[in-house]
Amino acid sequence: RGEVEAVVRLVLEHAETQPQRSLGVITMGTPHKLRIDEALRRARVFRPDLDAFFNDGASLERFFVKNLERVQGDERDFIILSIGYGKGPDGRILYNFGPVNKQGGERRLNVAVTRAKHSLVLVSTFRGDELDEAKCQTTGMSLLRKYTLYADRGGKLDRNAPPVAEINAFERDVADSLTRRGMALQPQYGVSGYRIDFVVAHPSIPDRWVLAIECDGATY
Repeated sequence: RGEVEAVVRLVLEHAETQPQRSLGVITMGTPHKLRIDEALRRARVFRPDLDAFFNDGASLERFFVKNLERVQGDERDFIILSIGYGKGPDGRILYNFGPVNKQGGERRLNVAVTRAKHSLVLVSTFRGDELDEAKCQTTGMSLLRKYTLYADRGGKLDRNAPPVAEINAFERDVADSLTRRGMALQPQYGVSGYRIDFVVAHPSIPDRWVLAIECDGATY
């Protein structure tokens, strides 16, 4: 449920702050795709101001939610890849990741992670280092583990690179407040252990950062 809510929040933030940029949501399995569809439908009831992003004549080109098997030649400016599998009631990871587990799963995953023209956000309930390498026996599972580690480290393959820190509740409040006011933010900007809590993009030049924001942190 938390992963679905996170994806819906990211979609609505995108529709509000960057409606001119296309967006695709890719899920590992069909049930997760349907859960996101339904949660997004409910959330949109409270955001009629965003209907143009989803409903106008260009909506099919601008936005989609698809499961892994249905994504082939689709490319969008931004992609959200949502794993949708994770831990069981006992807190242990269940090593069943749908089509990625099957023969040829690595090809499907490779297609999914190369659909973004600008950037990709990976949404998951676990970190890459929580996946036991010995249990990732198929090529697809091994690739998923490596890609999740790559995302954890901010797009670095260095084994010694520390994981990107998760933002805390206070930082999420700051991000949500500024996003509602039309600012496009990127959290934890930087490399290694030296990161700025948020950077703000130029209103009409998305790749240009014009403001840095540092928060005191949860302990204060």
